Amino acid sequence: MLLEIENLHYNINEKPLFAGFNLSIEEQSHHLLVGLSGSGKTTLINLICGLLSPEKGVIRVADHDIASISESARDKIRREHIGIVFQTLRLVSALDLSANLLLAQRLSRGTTDAPLIASLLERLGIAHRARAKPHQMSQGEAQRAAIARALVTRPRLLIADEPTSALDETNTQQVADLLLECATDYGVTLLIATHDDRLTPVFPNRIALTEHMLKAA
Repeated sequence: MLLEIENLHYNINEKPLFAGFNLSIEEQSHHLLVGLSGSGKTTLINLICGLLSPEKGVIRVADHDIASISESARDKIRREHIGIVFQTLRLVSALDLSANLLLAQRLSRGTTDAPLIASLLERLGIAHRARAKPHQMSQGEAQRAAIARALVTRPRLLIADEPTSALDETNTQQVADLLLECATDYGVTLLIATHDDRLTPVFPNRIALTEHMLKAA
């Protein structure tokens, strides 16, 4: 298993959000993480990425229990194994897209891979925007740039947090298809947190954050 969560407990304002939650995701599988607003999707993502610490439980990513290691060790696991597509484009505003991706590789791996960047931009249909700065991109281009930013370090786990919430029907379908195609082609495990019902036909594997699951022993 690439991702294993066992007996997870996490409280918000002293109230339990997760109480005995369990989850297993196999390598190179693709899943939707669904639930109503406030069900804990973003919180769970932050726990998986080591940005939050649980009160109790095991969160194992690529055989590392990130719930029990130091902050610096979590940073290392995140850089080496996890790519994140955020809801907003998180690029350095003074750099063009290509330079941003080179920087991401250097910070994560200590090396750069320009051919991989060129391949990703071509695959995502934004090769012509390689010299564009973030503020010069359209909404659809920015979302594709965010996918490139997450994939450019060759992660084993790709997490997308509400990647289509602000997109129209056409761009939603395109982004969903691109996420699935890129994850498949690059051998990446894909986990998408969403409340967007438009993604359901594309991703048959769904993890529903219901009250029963959150409190399952």
